[in-house]
Amino acid sequence: MIEPERIKSEFPILKAKVNNKPLVYLDSAASAQKPQDVLDALHRSYTTAYSNVHSGLHEMSMKATENIEKTRATVAKFLNAKSPNEIIFNSGATMGLNQISWGMAHRVEEGDNIVITVAEHNANVICWQRLCEVKGATLKFVPVKDNGAFNFEAFSEAIDERTKIVAFPHVSNVLGTVFPILEISLMARKVGAIVVVDGCQGAVHTAIDVQLYGCDFYVFSSHKCYGPSGVGVIWGKMELLEEMDPLLVGGGMVKEVTQQGSEWTDIPFRFEAGTPPIAETAAFGTALEFMMRHGMHAIDKHERKLLAQARESIIDIEGLHILGDAPTKSGVLSFYIDGVNMVDVTEMLNTYGIAVRTGKHCAHILHEYFGVETSTRLSVAIHNDSKEIEYFADCLKKVIKILK
Repeated sequence: MIEPERIKSEFPILKAKVNNKPLVYLDSAASAQKPQDVLDALHRSYTTAYSNVHSGLHEMSMKATENIEKTRATVAKFLNAKSPNEIIFNSGATMGLNQISWGMAHRVEEGDNIVITVAEHNANVICWQRLCEVKGATLKFVPVKDNGAFNFEAFSEAIDERTKIVAFPHVSNVLGTVFPILEISLMARKVGAIVVVDGCQGAVHTAIDVQLYGCDFYVFSSHKCYGPSGVGVIWGKMELLEEMDPLLVGGGMVKEVTQQGSEWTDIPFRFEAGTPPIAETAAFGTALEFMMRHGMHAIDKHERKLLAQARESIIDIEGLHILGDAPTKSGVLSFYIDGVNMVDVTEMLNTYGIAVRTGKHCAHILHEYFGVETSTRLSVAIHNDSKEIEYFADCLKKVIKILK
């Protein structure tokens, strides 16, 4: 069972005041705050075990390397991967999607197609757009249902014998819709397509099992999971990682460099060119341990309860429309109000100490699909509680009354 008051005390920044009001942070979908354990791990790495990794034989380098590899093992456990060697570190999910699109480009030919959804974060659109432009392939966008739910029939129709890659979010960062990874993977497998899952909004809210899901790649970012920024993960099936060429080349990812050419080193290191964010990667492991200690199923249950409360608290507001009302929602609640500038709503909520986000949330196609210019997004985290949701709803009603 999640005890948000106790957990809140573990996050130093949540003691802050905004406009002389207690901070109510409801913007974790953009970037999550950091518990003291993670901050301590970051400080400990810089003060007791900092040096460049994987190449030094002195004590500091060996300690730093050990910390990096400990995090790799923690990520493998978190995802239920077969091996830590399936875990590739990078700068974040955006980099991961670019690495995969480059590495899988050899599978796409002129006349082929790549299937994604209208619910994508821009990062899971642009890399595939570019690949299709280069290869002469077609990018297909699968619609969602009117309530934002997964559209099984539309997916079935979109995937055909020329489909080479299927990419989609685990959880939509606007709708909150949880996409059924296993079912989509089974559809894709029938035609031999590769399945890529953007797990940024999924990994922080629910237990992950990549072996059960049947997907081929799963990417996510540390900063969404209470860890430092600048670190991300690709999980990939080993046989597919062996197919991939590195997007980035440089030190640390080669066995040998001569005037005649270079030889890549073993997986996963061949995909990790250059010096990594050493302390940040070590602290990322601590963030995952923090979530696992509290229990992913317990976190999921706690956050769904808060979302349900938020929905019930604002659904009767005149002119308010919720973007995405599927029964499997997780993590976020996005809405807009007829005749109200949503930027003004967010700015006025800030005067009450409430942090939410207004815009397209890097999901331009989804907003265009629903004919909405901008939406305001509330996103919940392990440290939020029912009092904060009640306060948010009360303040939102005050703001709307003023603006109308």
